[in-house]
Amino acid sequence: MYKKLFITLGIFFFLCLIIISLFLFSLFRGYKFAGTPKTYILMPGTPTIKVAYDLKRLDVLRHPRVFTFTVKLEGHLKQLKSGEYQFQSGVSLQDIINKLIAGDVVKHQITIVDGWTFKQMMNAFDNDPYLTHVLNTLTPAQIAMVLKLDQADPEGLFLPETYQFTWPDSDQKILLRAHKLLQLALHTQWPLRTTGDVYKAPYEALIAASLIQKEGTLTDDRAKISGVIYRRLQQKMLLQIDPTVIYALGDRYQGKLHHKDLRINSPYNTYRNRGLPPTPIAMVGVPALYAALHPASGTELYFVAKGDGSHFFSTTLPQHDQAIKQFLLK
Repeated sequence: MYKKLFITLGIFFFLCLIIISLFLFSLFRGYKFAGTPKTYILMPGTPTIKVAYDLKRLDVLRHPRVFTFTVKLEGHLKQLKSGEYQFQSGVSLQDIINKLIAGDVVKHQITIVDGWTFKQMMNAFDNDPYLTHVLNTLTPAQIAMVLKLDQADPEGLFLPETYQFTWPDSDQKILLRAHKLLQLALHTQWPLRTTGDVYKAPYEALIAASLIQKEGTLTDDRAKISGVIYRRLQQKMLLQIDPTVIYALGDRYQGKLHHKDLRINSPYNTYRNRGLPPTPIAMVGVPALYAALHPASGTELYFVAKGDGSHFFSTTLPQHDQAIKQFLLK
């Protein structure tokens, strides 16, 4: 009789223990831990138990063994994905596991701005704390070699855009993407050009687009500026584009051009050298590229900035001289 009673009580307590354990296990899985957002990088091949204790040290987890047990119980021991994660305040144990299984990593972004020079772009890349830097010690020519560009000078060969990336993406990886997108845009537009044989190759159109990019911010003006460049090239006139002189001056440019600057001895000085400069002078957006390949028709051969972002266009030199007096010498 007593034996049966002990057996019954033993079974009863065992069942109670199981019920309590399941309850506590369920409670731990759903418990939301408070705290400030934490960032954690899960390296490839990291054992689950190390992940658990890493997260505990970050105050993301309270019970690393419950984490490990749950991952094993759910069959996810080999399914935690490496990457950079951010855990917000109030995240539960199950939320943590789900995030690591899904590879819901942090997404960063970097923007290449229309009109930036290669130097400006690389400064932005070098100062981004989330990128892996593999190009920051190389010269532009070396970077062109590493990226296997068709040109020895990388200026203008990357499409301005906002690029998303995740750890451990590198500057090299993003620049390869930006170059491929630039090539796609250029070679898609090239067969549709209305410039005839003024530009012998897509690269020449890209150079012209960079001049337009630096000169014009308004859509209508870009097409007109393109028309002026197009007709001047046809007539073998000097282009006389101020931004080419600014580019030639580099760090010596202090915000204003002087007459002596227009005499600088540089292949980029379009006041001294006929035709296009040897390379683009900036990163080119799609609108400027389109304008270069679709110049506005007309007879204008001159333009001058009006000081409000727009330009005044003239057909004759006397008209242009008058415009200079009106807008630049007032």
